[in-house]
Amino acid sequence: MSLCVVADVNGYFVATADTYLTCAGYILISPTDYVMATEVFLITPADVLTVFSWGFGAVCLFGLGIPYAVKIARELIKQL
Repeated sequence: MSLCVVADVNGYFVATADTYLTCAGYILISPTDYVMATEVFLITPADVLTVFSWGFGAVCLFGLGIPYAVKIARELIKQL
């Protein structure tokens, strides 16, 4: 459950009746809601390794593999 709060002139937070859609201050959420929201975006070291490996592989393929294949194809065409 979320609660909309705004800071008053003394710096204290005061709860308002606004919903989270119309809140002009801060939205407080329960610890359970916080855990549920952050578990969705949990990035593990294995995820980082997977993304890095695919990115490195793509750079090697498109930066080294395809130009090499084009070079070989040009040499073969020249020999014909």
